Amino acid sequence: MKNILASLVAVFVGVFTIAFAAIMGIILTLGALIMRPFIKRKMAKMQQEAARTMNSASNDDRYTIDGEYEDITPRHP
Repeated sequence: MKNILASLVAVFVGVFTIAFAAIMGIILTLGALIMRPFIKRKMAKMQQEAARTMNSASNDDRYTIDGEYEDITPRHP
C-alpha cells in the first residue's frame, strides 16, 4: 500500500512538472513571437546608428587606441 501511494505521488509530481514546463514554454514562445518585430526594429536602429557613428569619425580618430601609454624604447646614454 505504501508503495502504491508513493508511486501515485511520484506520478502526480511528474505530471505537474511536465505540465508546468509546457505551460511556461508556451508563454515564453508567445512572448518571443510578440516581441520579435520590436527587437528587430531596435536592432536595425542600433546598427544604423553605429554605422553612422563610424562613418562620421575622422581618419585619425579611427586608428587611435585610447589607454595607458608606456615608452618602451631603449635609452642609450
